[in-house]
Amino acid sequence: MTPWDIERTCSPGRSAACWKRAGHARPRGTADEVQASLGQGASIGGELTERFQSNWSRALELFGKHQAMWRAQLEAVMRAEHDPALREAFDRAQPEARRVLVGLFHGIDEREVDEEKTRVLGSFYMTLVSGVVVQQALNPGLTPDARDLIEGMRRVLGGGPPVPSG
Repeated sequence: MTPWDIERTCSPGRSAACWKRAGHARPRGTADEVQASLGQGASIGGELTERFQSNWSRALELFGKHQAMWRAQLEAVMRAEHDPALREAFDRAQPEARRVLVGLFHGIDEREVDEEKTRVLGSFYMTLVSGVVVQQALNPGLTPDARDLIEGMRRVLGGGPPVPSG
C-alpha cells in the first residue's frame, strides 16, 4: 500500500475527506509531493544495480522525511479490515499504485507500464515499499539501505557470500 492509494481513490479536492475516513487529517507531505520528489531524483540511466541503488536511496530518504504520511497510511490499512468502503477504495487503487511504482523506479512514463510489468514488478516494489514503511515505523535504525536490499536480493537468488565492498 502507498499513500497514493488514499490520494488517488478520492475525487479531485476530496483527499482530506478520504484521509479523515481513514482516521487521519491529511498529513503534511502529500503523496503527490512525495511522488514528484521521487520522480525528480529518479535515475534512468546506467546499469540496473546502480539505478536500483540510486532510486531506492532516494526513496528511503523520502520515507524518513515524510514519516507522518507513511504512518497514517499504515493506520489506514489497519482500519480497512473493518471498513468495507475503505478496503474497496484500497483495492481499486492497487493496480494504479503498482504501475506508478514501476514508472518511478524504472524512469518510464507509467502509461507505458503493461499489465505483466504491473503484476510482477509493481507487486515486487509494493512489497518492498510496504516492508520498508513498517520497518521505518518500528525502528528506523534497522531499516536496510539500498545496498542491503541489493545484497539481500543477490543472496536470495543464489549469489553466495557477500561481495567485498570497496
